[in-house]
Amino acid sequence: MASNPESFSAVPGKVEGMAEFVGRPCSVAVGREYTVVATKPYIGPSEDQVEAARVEEAARVAAIAKQYEAEERKEELREALIERLQRSRCIEYLNSHHPLCNQCPIAGVCPGFQRDEIDPQLCQQCLHIKQSHNGQHRESNKAMGLDELQVLLERLHVTDDDLDLYIPDDELLIESRK
Repeated sequence: MASNPESFSAVPGKVEGMAEFVGRPCSVAVGREYTVVATKPYIGPSEDQVEAARVEEAARVAAIAKQYEAEERKEELREALIERLQRSRCIEYLNSHHPLCNQCPIAGVCPGFQRDEIDPQLCQQCLHIKQSHNGQHRESNKAMGLDELQVLLERLHVTDDDLDLYIPDDELLIESRK
């Protein structure tokens, strides 16, 4: 007989060795030094089937995650292409309608040619003649991102009616194949 008072606890809890049983308990017999649990026959998948189901579920979850990542990458590439095309349109518009001044020594003084209300041959910003405005914005200048170009267009009072930045899907398909 066990005389250790710590071997018994009145607090309900898990019984050692019962974590691995299969089948539902149908009867419990308790004695001074033993506990007997009778279980019903187990009806369900075998351990191999459970493990195979876990592996299959893990593979399915991994495939779904991979699909989401591929879709996110595709969307990021699409957004980058749209931004590049919009940036190209902005630069093309600025070069044709608001060329840079070659005489202004400080960049940013003259954002581009704007007709003066009094003398249309002069630039409203720097008061140089129109012929001195033949500088071009460059595609290779990565410092001028789309956001900076849009700020410049706002400064030049270019509205959405003047410049359409919408890129149709068919143009995206053509550009993505290049």
